[in-house]
Amino acid sequence: MKKPRPGRIPSPFADGGLHLAVLSALIDEEYLSEDELEAALEDTEGESETELLQNGMARLHRIPLPAKALAKITALDFDGGNVAYMTLEECVGTCSGGETDAYCLRSLEGISALSALESLDFDGHGGSPDEPLDLAPLAHHPALKSLWMAGKFTHAAVLDTLPKLTQVTSYGSELDDPEVFARLRARGVEILGSDA
Repeated sequence: MKKPRPGRIPSPFADGGLHLAVLSALIDEEYLSEDELEAALEDTEGESETELLQNGMARLHRIPLPAKALAKITALDFDGGNVAYMTLEECVGTCSGGETDAYCLRSLEGISALSALESLDFDGHGGSPDEPLDLAPLAHHPALKSLWMAGKFTHAAVLDTLPKLTQVTSYGSELDDPEVFARLRARGVEILGSDA
């Protein structure tokens, strides 16, 4: 395996879905190019659409990331129409239109590397349909202001530890601590959506 270029580090994200969303954010902010993704995806093989996407995501997960740029990302979402998702599909010859569980976020481990993150949107591929997403890695995140939730979550009490949180939008979320929204509202956090 090649050594990362100066200023680049191996991905701190355990989850390929989180890494893919970060790649999209880095491309949007011009810290990475689509060409880098395309080069990493050359000759990706697989027997099915899911296998092609999983193998492609594994290759993308090996792309070293610009360390300083990670600390400048302010918004992250998991929309299958974002540039990294579309580049992946084009390069491996699939066309899910972003509608595949291969992209699902299963872990937030490493998200502390995104220290300037202000907006986190779990809609789209921001969770697995089968298992709840553990919010514990968000504990005490210093900058997170806005959160869009849809899906199942554990360690929801972590939201109480977010000092800058001002807005939570939630649609059909299942939380292991259903009282967390009431506590957040009591401290002045705006709660929007069907769960408000």
